[in-house]
Amino acid sequence: MAREAELLDMAAAFYEAALEPEAWADALSRVSGLMDADWSLLGVYRRDGCPEFLVQDAAGDSEHFSLFNDHYAQPETNPSIPLLLAAEVGAIVVREQVHTDTAWQRTPLYRDIYRPRDLYHGLGAVALNSAPHVAFVGVNRVKGSSPYSDSDLDLLRAALPHLGRALEVFLRLTAGNVQRHAHEQAWDMLACGVILLDAAGKVVWMNRSAAALLARADGLAMRQGALTASNARENAALQLLVRETIATQQGQCLRPGGSLRVSRPSRRRALALSLSPIHVEQGFAPRPAAIAFVTDPDREPELVPDKLRRLYGLTAREAAVVAELVRGRDLHEAAERLDMSVHTARTLLRFVFRKTDTHRQSELVGLVLRGPEGLR
Repeated sequence: MAREAELLDMAAAFYEAALEPEAWADALSRVSGLMDADWSLLGVYRRDGCPEFLVQDAAGDSEHFSLFNDHYAQPETNPSIPLLLAAEVGAIVVREQVHTDTAWQRTPLYRDIYRPRDLYHGLGAVALNSAPHVAFVGVNRVKGSSPYSDSDLDLLRAALPHLGRALEVFLRLTAGNVQRHAHEQAWDMLACGVILLDAAGKVVWMNRSAAALLARADGLAMRQGALTASNARENAALQLLVRETIATQQGQCLRPGGSLRVSRPSRRRALALSLSPIHVEQGFAPRPAAIAFVTDPDREPELVPDKLRRLYGLTAREAAVVAELVRGRDLHEAAERLDMSVHTARTLLRFVFRKTDTHRQSELVGLVLRGPEGLR
C-alpha cells in the first residue's frame, strides 16, 4: 500500500509538472524516492538526437548537471541515448545489460559524471515516442547500493504511462506557448494599436502600441477593463459599436463591426478606431470576441534608414530622404533636417524614383507604408 501511495503521489506530480514546468524537478525527486535512486533526470529529444528539454531532480547538483548537459547529453558521447531513441514506449535499458562493470568503468561518461558522485547503477526508460519527440527518464544509484531488481522495474513500468501522458500535455502546451509568444511579438511590431475584447466587452489583451496609447488616456482609455472614449457622445457610439460587434460574433446581430473617429482633449488629430468580430475555438482561457485596431495619425513611423537602404537598394543619403518624407515632411523640411540643399534632396529623390519604380512623392510614400517597414 505504501508503494501504491507513492505511485499516486508521483503521478499527481507528473500532471502538475505538465502545467508548471518548474515542477518537473520535484516530480523527478518523487521518481528518485520510489526507485531508491540518488540521481534522476528527464530528457526530451528530437528524433535527430538533439535535446530540447533536460531537467534533473531537485536534489541534483547544478554544476554536475551542467557538465552532463555540455558533454554527455548527446548520442555521440552517451551510449545509452541511441538505444533509448530507437526503443519502444515502455522499454527499459539497464546499464548492466549494456556494459559490464569493467567496460562501464572505462567509459568517459562514468569517469566524468558517475564516479565523482559515486554513482554506479543506472537505467533509462522510454516514456514517450511520438512523431517529433522521444522522452526518457534516467534513474541512478550509488555504488554501494544494489542493482535494479525486477520489482524495481515493475514499479517504474507502472509509472511510465502517467509520465508519458503528462509529457504529451507538457509538449502541446509548450508548443502553443511558443506560437502565442511569436504571435504577440509580431503584433507588437505593428505601429497601430491592436486590442482584443471578450464577450463582455472587456480588454483581454493588447499590443505594445495600444498599451502606450491607452496609457496616455488622450481620447481613448481603459476604465474598469473596458474601452472608453473621453467625449461622452463618442463614448456612447463606441459602447454601442462594441455591443453590436460582439452580438454579431455570438450570432445575435448582423453588424460586421464598424469604424469611428475618437477626438482627443489634447487637440491632436482624432484617433481612428476600427472594430470587427472574431471567432476563436472554444477553450478554458478568456476568448476574444472582437478585435479593435486603433491608429494615431500623429505617430511618426519608426523607420530605420539602413533597413530602407537594404530593402530598396538605396544609398544612405537616399534612404534618409525617404525616411523624412514618409514621416510627413515635405522636401524642403527634409533637406533642412538632413543639412543638405533642396537641389541635392531633389536630385536624390529622382534616383529613388528610378530604384523604386515610382514617379511621385505620394506614390513613394505609399510604397514604403505598404511595405515591411511601414507596418512597424
